[in-house]
Amino acid sequence: MVANVLIVNDTDKKLSPLAVTLKQQFYSICCVKTFEHAFKFVRKNNIDVILIVVNDEEETARMFPFFREACRATPIICIVKNINNFPRLEADCVITLECSNDIIIKKINQLSRIKNQFETDTFTSFLFPANCEKKVTFLLYDNCDFLDFSIITNARIVKTNTITPDIMDSDIFLINANNAHARKYAATIRLKSHKVPIVFTYHKNSGPQFFSSLWAVDCTDIFDEKIHKTMLSYEINSLIKFQKMYSLCLNKIRSQSYSSTVDVVTGVYNRSYLEEFIKQHDADAVSDVIFMIDVDKFKLINDKLGHSTADFALNRIAKIIKKCIRSSDIVARYGGDEFIIIMTDITQEIAMDIAHRIQNRVANFFIQDTAFSVSIGIYNRDRYTPIKAAISIADELMYTVKKSGGNDISMM
Repeated sequence: MVANVLIVNDTDKKLSPLAVTLKQQFYSICCVKTFEHAFKFVRKNNIDVILIVVNDEEETARMFPFFREACRATPIICIVKNINNFPRLEADCVITLECSNDIIIKKINQLSRIKNQFETDTFTSFLFPANCEKKVTFLLYDNCDFLDFSIITNARIVKTNTITPDIMDSDIFLINANNAHARKYAATIRLKSHKVPIVFTYHKNSGPQFFSSLWAVDCTDIFDEKIHKTMLSYEINSLIKFQKMYSLCLNKIRSQSYSSTVDVVTGVYNRSYLEEFIKQHDADAVSDVIFMIDVDKFKLINDKLGHSTADFALNRIAKIIKKCIRSSDIVARYGGDEFIIIMTDITQEIAMDIAHRIQNRVANFFIQDTAFSVSIGIYNRDRYTPIKAAISIADELMYTVKKSGGNDISMM
């Protein structure tokens, strides 16, 4: 895949062939010599991956934290001459100048793919904290000294030979690929979680078939334990980082989806969701029972109790309604103190029983010595009547009850 790549390189000529190769493969490349020029460039351009050639360790250590913050979640690859002298930075990947262009391009592709996968406001505004708590689980290892935990900071280490429910909230799993149970354990984890990173490490391999069998269980990556522990530790830290970013994005999307369909006060579906539901199901040739429920004299109750307490009362009444119906039924807030229920595959007798149950349970609900009652209109919609027309009829039945004093049920 192609990507927008920024290369920060003050003196080394090693990356010149890389830049040429990337351009030949249709990547968009910009080369700058200083962090100052890099700052200006990232403010004005959308960058997928940043390569920083670390020639001056002290200068890089001084400027990198500010650059990391400016780039927010943009993946950064540090290319170093001597891995042993590399300062501890919040990079996403560290590789040496001796690595081939193919390896560097592979890392660019991996990281740019991750960034583009989560290219949302949530992702670009999120800066992964370096001291964020992490849970790293090692499976089937005698020791785990092939990692540098001064890089994977604030990590809670779990070393075990069994998969138990309490380890499934781990941020990453590392599995000894040379153990006979390795593939079985990876498959078990993957069945329970599709997104948690699973990394195999090995100290010996038996050829291409060995790697094919590991990839077959949908692992995230495979590493030789002979790789420099600093490089491997940065890889592991990066996988944890992007897993947490994914979880953050997913929670944000779920939250936005919830707030766009659920009424904040009552916790049932809102009017927008109801309208969309009607649009999608209006032509369905099914029989429905439509309930229109109105809280009697709610304006007086609102004036007496105040808005916050009245909202709490509406929330409790909504919960009473939800407990009286099936999980498959649709209940939504239709107006200020009106609720609508749409039920399928139900007889008129059962519908009337449900209405009486709602009525009785609301009558037993009190706040500050204030009693509540509801007026209910029920219309048994046949398959030829549009849902909107059925709702209007149920609404008229409910208003007929209210005009007669409320606290009653009318069905047609």
